[in-house]
Amino acid sequence: MKFFVLNPWLRRATCGFLGISLVLALSVPANAQCSVPGSVKSGLKLDSTNTGLNLIPDGHYGRGLTYLPDLDGDGFGELVATSRMAPGGGTERGEVYFLSLNPGAGYPLIYTLNSNHPMLSGLISNMDRFGSRLANLGDLDGNGYPELAVGAELTSCGSNSGRAYVLFLNSINGGLVTSVHTFDCNTVPIVGGRFASDVGGADVDGDGEKELLVGQYFHQANGKNQIGKVWIFDWDDGTNAFSLLSEITEGVGGFPFILEDGDKFGTSVEGIGDLDGDGLEEIAVTANTTDVPFGPDHGAVYILFMNGDGTVRSARKHTSATTPGITSFDAEALGSSLANLGDLDGDGLPELGVGVPQRNTDAGNEGAALILFLDAKGGVRGVRELSNLHGCLPSVNAFRDEFGTEIQALGDQDGDGITDIAVSAAIGTANGSTGHVFLLHLNGVPAAEFRMKEPTPGVAGVQNTFSVRGAGPGNNVAFYYGFAQGSTGTPYCSGLTVDLQAASQAAVVPADASGEASFSAFIPPLFAGQNLFLQAVDLGACNKSQGIHWLF
Repeated sequence: MKFFVLNPWLRRATCGFLGISLVLALSVPANAQCSVPGSVKSGLKLDSTNTGLNLIPDGHYGRGLTYLPDLDGDGFGELVATSRMAPGGGTERGEVYFLSLNPGAGYPLIYTLNSNHPMLSGLISNMDRFGSRLANLGDLDGNGYPELAVGAELTSCGSNSGRAYVLFLNSINGGLVTSVHTFDCNTVPIVGGRFASDVGGADVDGDGEKELLVGQYFHQANGKNQIGKVWIFDWDDGTNAFSLLSEITEGVGGFPFILEDGDKFGTSVEGIGDLDGDGLEEIAVTANTTDVPFGPDHGAVYILFMNGDGTVRSARKHTSATTPGITSFDAEALGSSLANLGDLDGDGLPELGVGVPQRNTDAGNEGAALILFLDAKGGVRGVRELSNLHGCLPSVNAFRDEFGTEIQALGDQDGDGITDIAVSAAIGTANGSTGHVFLLHLNGVPAAEFRMKEPTPGVAGVQNTFSVRGAGPGNNVAFYYGFAQGSTGTPYCSGLTVDLQAASQAAVVPADASGEASFSAFIPPLFAGQNLFLQAVDLGACNKSQGIHWLF
């Protein structure tokens, strides 16, 4: 067994558990690339040839994607995809398509939403590009149906200043849209345009409801153009209205980094779950034209740890220049899209999908999607690439397809316990450049597997919690630590060894009814900068967890 290596100094030389490369997918043997977490098990392409969609050339089908629960009563959730340059009742007004994820029915189109809907009448004009992006905000009004955020980044309230919509939904038989809330220059002090270049949702204040996240990558400030900004709006159940909670950009909202001309912070925004266990959801934000020391427009991914008031408590920045495993080249637009993919490797933490639609794998702009395996501190433990070269895609992307335009988690569609995803290639040159969306079934580690979690908060000088999940309910769990890899027998299970040299037992605690067990211990300050190897054993099943190598 190999250990997860969380020490950045060691990442270049060590592979992770189940073959997750800590540098590149290339470091996994070719015959293993189609079985490791994040690789593609199977998939198919959804486009105008097999869904009932009437797509137009250069309509940017798949520019926005999201997943919604069943709206038409057939027992299957819906894949929602946009064509932002479709006529939509005029010229480039945009359309939103609802496809049932019913494989037996062939993933049929069940609804088309555009400016002809009575609740949208008079709101959408020519060239607005309604459907720039999409986000599922969950059920805010308590009617049992989710709310849908839609971006229209060229709405002319000012000079292409943009507009965000929140559509309160009902069933399709109930008319789908029951009410509409809008955000534009009439209600928000927009400077610079392209408000709602992306929309997302995250519970940043811990109240159990998602806040609306709005990216604005053309925001101007501090004498600089297109540095970008993220807006956060909070829903109030009492007033049935949204209010501005916070703004995040250079020098505002606790954001600790300097942004440069043309960085486009806010290209994509996404809630990624609670990494550090404080009850508040973290946010990922990209700036897809950020320069690095060795080239322009490589892109950047920021992980923001939030305060309950919507400001930033701390942040991490990842680029090809700072984070081993993340590769990008000039003008590749790393971070054009983001998606919370859930836990693919069984460590209890979500993975992050990152689109790189202008990656050159053959002739140019075929595109790629990266899967970043995150740790509890917002670091990147490993990276998997899905492209023509890596990850075992079911078909090849062509010149200028721009695979990775958008990424969306779809839940478990094939019953294997692993999240499946949709990835679009909005330029998709086949069928007259109408675009296409891949439905991809991924490999991964089911959540039920016995796993040790990363220590929390994972720093020396304070109390730390060590925990596992997937143990047999009521079984005793032994926690071990050591200072090097090796082999040590366990006194409770004959013939079973832990993968530690001279292992010491830290604790034995019973698992609860859900299979979780934990203990807390003070880690002395002298452990700061020290590497510790950790592993656990379910004594009732004589089953050991994966190993963790942690730098305190």
